[in-house]
Amino acid sequence: MALRDSRLVKNAGVALIQPLVAMVCVFGAYRLLTHAIGIEGVGLWSLLVAGSLVARLGDVSGSGGLARFAAIELSKPLLESAVVRYINTVTLTTVAFNGLAAALLWLVASFVIDRFVGHERVTEARTLMPFAIVGTVFLSPIAATVCSAIDGTQRVDQRAILVSCSSVVLLLASWLLIPRYGGAGFGVAQILQQLVVIVFGWMVLRRRIPHLGPFPNSWSRSVFRETVGFGLRLQATGLASLLTEPLAKLILSQWGGLSFVGYYEFALRFLNQARSLVVAGAQPLVAAAAGVGDDISKLDALLDKSTKVAILGGLCVCLGAIAFSPIFSYLMIGQIRREFIYVICILGFGFGVNVLSIPFYLIALGRGVMRWNLASQIQAAVVIIVLGVPLGFEFGGYGVVVSLAAALVFSSAFVLAGNGHDLRNIEVVKQNSKWMIASILVMFLACCAGAALALELVI
Repeated sequence: MALRDSRLVKNAGVALIQPLVAMVCVFGAYRLLTHAIGIEGVGLWSLLVAGSLVARLGDVSGSGGLARFAAIELSKPLLESAVVRYINTVTLTTVAFNGLAAALLWLVASFVIDRFVGHERVTEARTLMPFAIVGTVFLSPIAATVCSAIDGTQRVDQRAILVSCSSVVLLLASWLLIPRYGGAGFGVAQILQQLVVIVFGWMVLRRRIPHLGPFPNSWSRSVFRETVGFGLRLQATGLASLLTEPLAKLILSQWGGLSFVGYYEFALRFLNQARSLVVAGAQPLVAAAAGVGDDISKLDALLDKSTKVAILGGLCVCLGAIAFSPIFSYLMIGQIRREFIYVICILGFGFGVNVLSIPFYLIALGRGVMRWNLASQIQAAVVIIVLGVPLGFEFGGYGVVVSLAAALVFSSAFVLAGNGHDLRNIEVVKQNSKWMIASILVMFLACCAGAALALELVI
């Protein structure tokens, strides 16, 4: 038990490197992109990527749950060959599903672009769309599968180092390609990043699992049925999750314009990277929860410790985002924009509250309890539609952003209450409820203060 705990702490500690490196590299690459194609160009790229994500809705390969399956099989003695079957089957299934999705999206891309992109940007969008399809629809899920398999070996530290190195590749490739090729250069840089994760990640897996071949070379029908069954439940969650971002950006493009989509993209990236610090530290909980068996007391201990960390993490995400938003605006856009700070203040509250539920979300995933994770994502999509359209009509882009913040808050409540009940850990929620409420109040007041200061001090 002590060895497992020390490994969990080591994995969580090293995993924090990944979002820090990714934050610097991704924002550096986006700064180059903004300088080359402007804030509207960034908004266009963001819209294309969000649209491409919809094509992944048919991926039921179970790649997101591979960490769970691998951890369970590796906890059994002398069953390394079973792990190989899982990794090979899920990887080949991911390639097949997403290869088909990419091909279908390629066929309908021109029609979609003509429908949702302004006439003056159609040619540029058609040039960029192939890069978005290859990187987002085809390669990104394969890279995620490889990373999930590494997590299943309980070596999240090695995955973190791998992804950090790939982020450096993204920055270097962007530095070389964007000045010459603009948005297309950024698309190529992202493709190179995914290839680095896939190739070198597979090499890491082969060192951990010697029976694994140089390529995925076997496929099991029984494993396919098991992982696809889990994948259907997981993808039901992913369906609503993948719909949330495209819905928000589509509504934003209608009431805020491409420039506002660009501000939203930067704010979303900023807050996602900040939140990923907490997620990266908590990611080992998936494999740990899958490996503890039916001992509820161990789950209670895991949840209690990680929830306390999540409360502090939520405060840091929200307050840190507001405090650094003027600096980030200047670095990324070249000036301090009041619109950007407003978006950060609104979304910062939603993201900060959402962080509180991360441990319950991940441990439920590790235990195969998907009902409330799914419900939280469905309600998020519903809230964006129900609130985003009327608020966007009345208040423009800011109204849409408010709807997304509300969706994040409600999503957190669903996960905490639902998973706390289903995992029989609701007492952990009750024990930490006072600190949660206090942190939410602090975050709300900080967001109001940040918006008020921006109104007074920023031109």
